[in-house]
Amino acid sequence: MADAGTIIVGELLPMKLRRGYKVETYTLSGTATIALILTGPLWVATLVQIGAGIYDDIRSRRSLLKVGFNASQYAIGLTASRSI
Repeated sequence: MADAGTIIVGELLPMKLRRGYKVETYTLSGTATIALILTGPLWVATLVQIGAGIYDDIRSRRSLLKVGFNASQYAIGLTASRSI
């Protein structure tokens, strides 16, 4: 469950790096997600990552189409990573 909390915090508190005049954001939840995929049930990793991603997308006011696309990409990617 600590990994699940790390995923949520990592997704909701991205790092902001300035490159010249442009500010880019990076999330650090991927590392915790990989750890949870390897050690825990896949459904927990998928549920937590998709939930945190949807929350962040809605908070960032992304379109509903992008929210759905990102959620499906997480589901496909996490499922495929477990099968390897």
